[in-house]
Amino acid sequence: MSLATYLVTLKIKTNGLEKDSIHLIDATNEDNARDAALVAECHGDFNDDTAQWDGDGVDDLNGEFSYTVKSAVLVEDKDVATLKRYLLNQNS
Repeated sequence: MSLATYLVTLKIKTNGLEKDSIHLIDATNEDNARDAALVAECHGDFNDDTAQWDGDGVDDLNGEFSYTVKSAVLVEDKDVATLKRYLLNQNS
């Protein structure tokens, strides 16, 4: 399967505060892009249970942070380089 690029927006909750985080993810489908963005945001480790799947999201650092997917949008090929340049400070 070929990869496509998705713009995934996560909602991050910690200590009663919320903010959004944006990730550009290359994945074979939207579900994989959503999961990859959640894992990329994590600071904990799924192997030692400091990060755990919780329904459609992730609890990180033993519940200190909670991540859910707010949106996932397929990016058109013509827009990928521009988004990478401005969102990720990459020149490719």
